Amino acid sequence: MSGVTLRVGRADDGKAMHRLDVVCFESVFRFSLRAMRRFAGEAGAVVLVAERDGVLVGFVIVSVAGDEGYVVTLDVDPALRRAGVARALMERAVADVAAAGGVVVRLHVHVGNLGAVRFYEGLGFKGVGMGKGFYGDGVDAWVYERVLAGE
Repeated sequence: MSGVTLRVGRADDGKAMHRLDVVCFESVFRFSLRAMRRFAGEAGAVVLVAERDGVLVGFVIVSVAGDEGYVVTLDVDPALRRAGVARALMERAVADVAAAGGVVVRLHVHVGNLGAVRFYEGLGFKGVGMGKGFYGDGVDAWVYERVLAGE
């Protein structure tokens, strides 16, 4: 993760986050700028940004409601994948959810995204079900969670 720093997201990060989302995901998996700003602006949301040389190269948005966190999206510049950026963002986000009293973090991952499945399993997430049509008609997702009790 050479030269990459993490910080809390700011309101003015929205456009850069959206640009990266467009680079990272096919249209069926992308958020509109409006939706991204809404998720990031929710009360209690955990929004973390990774930067290199002042340029946004990754981010995570975790919606927090009560004692549960939900990973809305995790985006990392394709040129920096497998460099520890996603891991650093997720580890910090999970720690922030736990510090806020969270007991579980959940997420959905496309059933065909085996790299993401392995990544989340490596972070201690366990498959707990399937979201049929989660991304649209015929586009299913695995449901994963990580129980934070005792962490």
